[in-house]
Amino acid sequence: GAGGGRGEEEEEETEETAIIDAALAALNKLTAVAAPTTTTTTTTTTTNLDRLAQRHGSVATIVTSLRGHEDDRRIQTHGLALLRRLVEGYPACADGCARCGGVAAVGRAMESHPTAAGTVQTDGVGLFRRLAGTVPRRVELGLAGAVELTVRAMTTTCGAADRDMQFEAAAALHNLSIDSERNGDRVGAAGGIAALLKAVKRGFEDDDERLVDVCCRTLHRVSYVGTNKARIRREDPTDLLYSVAKRYPKSCGRTAKGVLKNV
Repeated sequence: GAGGGRGEEEEEETEETAIIDAALAALNKLTAVAAPTTTTTTTTTTTNLDRLAQRHGSVATIVTSLRGHEDDRRIQTHGLALLRRLVEGYPACADGCARCGGVAAVGRAMESHPTAAGTVQTDGVGLFRRLAGTVPRRVELGLAGAVELTVRAMTTTCGAADRDMQFEAAAALHNLSIDSERNGDRVGAAGGIAALLKAVKRGFEDDDERLVDVCCRTLHRVSYVGTNKARIRREDPTDLLYSVAKRYPKSCGRTAKGVLKNV
């Protein structure tokens, strides 16, 4: 009867989900570039990624899989990792991702899996970072909540403990704020200034110049936004930023002091 029909439908959905998950996982494995030891390996993995990037509709298919299975963490994990690899390596894939609803799909994945630091959250902010390459895309990303999602990813317990997450998130906020005062204000309004300064402090304590540098560059960029000046002053970052400038004069001297000068 009706109950049997529902059972068959659920079984079909489960089977479909398993197939999509397996396919995305296999594509991830085939296209991964993981410190190969031979030239042959490098050529093979690069060629596989090239083939996927050049295949018509591949990005749209991945985005469709993400949108159709928002609650499935494994599909979101495999799909975002694969999408990020394509967007990072191929400008045409970034364009395709934006055209087929990829921005919204990435945002929904991050909303649905807030504790997935190191996978969904890290790949999500990594995608925001790469997709923010043009003014129209930065506007779209801002309206889609990319700034707020990125700040949230930085400030969760899992995200705060993940150094790659902190770096990618800070870089994403930097790119989202280029020529966009509105996104710069969103960074401050969402608590991004406190999150960035916390990351600076952690990077300084761990002597992670790379993390400190990207955070200082982002803080410097958003410090030009009028509404952020008081927000930065409230955090009282003077001692920290002067210490950063003293330790890393070449990479962070100009940006760290620039923040203090702007506010």
